[in-house]
Amino acid sequence: MQIGHDHRNDRSRSPEYAKGLRIDAELVGQLLYAFFNGCPAEAKNKKRLIFGDSYDEIFSEKITSEEVLFVWRLFKLIESEKINKRSRLTELEESKRVEESFILYSDFYLLYLMRVISEKKGIEASCQNLHKVWSFYEEACSKLKELLDAEVEKHNNRSIYTSYFKNNKVKSRIEDSYSID
Repeated sequence: MQIGHDHRNDRSRSPEYAKGLRIDAELVGQLLYAFFNGCPAEAKNKKRLIFGDSYDEIFSEKITSEEVLFVWRLFKLIESEKINKRSRLTELEESKRVEESFILYSDFYLLYLMRVISEKKGIEASCQNLHKVWSFYEEACSKLKELLDAEVEKHNNRSIYTSYFKNNKVKSRIEDSYSID
């Protein structure tokens, strides 16, 4: 990659690079799988597919270094928000903390949902549009919370907050909400 970042699969091979400049290939695979391939559950829970059966689909010739950098930067923004949210969660009472903790488990679904919203609004996923796509973060969080709350109410089960993002039900609900075929 020629944009000031190093793409390596084995972190131990690049000690000379600052952590902020190194992009882990497995993480990139997860990000691409969730965002561009629309597979957030698989990106989160089936990492073995990234360098296995789905490798050619994820790392196709069509993927550009700009797209890799875009999705990585978007993820870094999500991670930054997650860190802020984690520190704010400690200030909440137990029931509210459990209810709001979903954000800590939803990175790949947020990526996917931000792509869906961007496409619906005609915004292309590119480094040039990073801040436009990022502006959909709160909308994506609200939509995930709405979907999660409906699931909790349906099953009358509060423990679902931490396990909800382990399957493709969420993606199906997102697609239903945004009328995606």
